Amino acid sequence: MISIGLLDDGSQFQEITPAAAKGCAVQGKSHVFKRAGLYYLMWSSGRQGDNDNDGHGNCAPAISYATSSSPLGPFLPVAGNSTVLQLDPAVAAVTSTAAIGSSTINVPGTDIWYLVYNRQPLSEQGAAPGTHTVLAYDRLYFSTRAKGSTIEPVQMLVQDNFADGDMVGWTAYDDDNGSSFMPSSGQLAAGWSWGGKALLDVNFTDLALTADVSAPFLAAVPSTENNAMASNRQHLVLGDAGLVFRVAPPITSDVDSYRGYYAGIRTTRNGAEVVLGRADGGRWTQLAATRLQALAGSGSGRYRMRVKAVGDNIQVFIGGDNGDLAHEEPQINVTDGSYASGRAGVRVYLTSAVFGNVSLARP
Repeated sequence: MISIGLLDDGSQFQEITPAAAKGCAVQGKSHVFKRAGLYYLMWSSGRQGDNDNDGHGNCAPAISYATSSSPLGPFLPVAGNSTVLQLDPAVAAVTSTAAIGSSTINVPGTDIWYLVYNRQPLSEQGAAPGTHTVLAYDRLYFSTRAKGSTIEPVQMLVQDNFADGDMVGWTAYDDDNGSSFMPSSGQLAAGWSWGGKALLDVNFTDLALTADVSAPFLAAVPSTENNAMASNRQHLVLGDAGLVFRVAPPITSDVDSYRGYYAGIRTTRNGAEVVLGRADGGRWTQLAATRLQALAGSGSGRYRMRVKAVGDNIQVFIGGDNGDLAHEEPQINVTDGSYASGRAGVRVYLTSAVFGNVSLARP
C-alpha cells in the first residue's frame, strides 16, 4: 500500500469544487486534463429541480470548466463564458435535472482534442433521465486571445460518414421496412424505391444540411414489377435523389407522405435538373426547378448538395464531387414559410442512390 501523504495544511483530501457558472449548480461528473502546462477541470452543470422557480434561471444541462496552474487548484472559471457545451434542443433531449458525463481525448503527438460526452436521444424527450443515453464527441478548439487559454464553445454537430457501418440515429422508411438503406464502404446505399426516406433524430429550424449525392440514373420500372403495374407507370420518366428537411409526421414510405421540404437531383430524358418542392401529407407542390449545370469534379456522377434554410428563405447549392461549395451561387433561391422545423435526412424516388458525408448544423 502506498500512501498519498499529507497536504501542507495536514489534510489528505481537499475540496476543489469551482465556483459555478452564474446561477447554475455544479452537478459533479468531473474530470481534469493537462494541456500546455495548464490544468482544466470540467464538470456537469445545470439546474437542480424541474422548474425555473429555484433561483437558478435558465440553466439547461451543460459542461462547464475552470483552469488552474496546479492540479490541486484553486480552479477559477474563465471570465465571460465558462461553458464548453450546452445541450442543443435541436439535437438532444434536454432534461433539466440530467447531468452530462464527459471526458477528453488527445490525439497522441498533436494538439488535437475531443470532448466525449453522453446525451439522451431527442426522440426520447420526456423519458426518465438516464434511461438511455448515447455517446457523442466533438472537437475542442482552444483560443489564446484572452489571458491564459480558453476553450471555444462547442457547437453540437450532426455528422455521419457511415465509416462505422451502422445507422445509429437514423430511421428508415421504405417498402422493405427500412432494409433498403444500407451503410457500406463509408456511404449510405439506398435501394430502388417508390419514395424511401432515411431521417435523422433531430428537430432543426434554421439549418445547413449537406451531403454527397450520386446522380441517379434514368428511372425505369424494375423487372420485378408485374406487367400491369409496369404498363400503368410507363409515363413516369423521372427519378430523383436528394435531401429532405423540416420533416414532420405523419411519415410513411410513400413518396410524399410527410410534411416538409425536399431538394433533389432529378433525371429526365433531356438531362438532369435540380428541383425543390414541398410535401403536404401526400400532396406534392413544386417550388422551383432549374437545369443542372456541368460542374468541375462531377464526372464521377456524384455531386455535393447543400440546403440552407433560414426563416422563410430556402437555398439549394450544388457542387462537384471535389466538395467545393464555397464559391457556388445557389441554384435555387425561394421563399416559403409552410414548415418551420422538423427532422432532416435523405430520400430517393424511382431510383437507387448513394449518399455520403452527411452533415447538419445551424447556418
